[in-house]
Amino acid sequence: MESVRCLVGDIPQVILADIIQLVIDDRPDINVVCRLDDISGVCEAVKEHEIDVAVLGEKAISLSQSVNELLLASPQTTVVAILNNGNRACICVENFGLDELVAMVRSVDKKQKA
Repeated sequence: MESVRCLVGDIPQVILADIIQLVIDDRPDINVVCRLDDISGVCEAVKEHEIDVAVLGEKAISLSQSVNELLLASPQTTVVAILNNGNRACICVENFGLDELVAMVRSVDKKQKA
């Protein structure tokens, strides 16, 4: 099985970015191949490193123009936006269909909500 190529970028708190990278890197099927301190250059890095998933920090509750630009420039890349200092996340997937919807719904951990 080919590993998922991941980018971690623009997470405002360095410690949170380190934790996210450690948790992701601990999985044998996911590889963090690029880490950026800010959002500039993210589109180029995604193309250069053939990124499958970009985990990006967002300072606001809504998605920034940079995330929208990334989705337009690289529609095959899934974007996970970490919002509100790590208390909330949003997953952005282009060409979203019923199969993707079912997979995301199935991925919800009921224990986490209890």
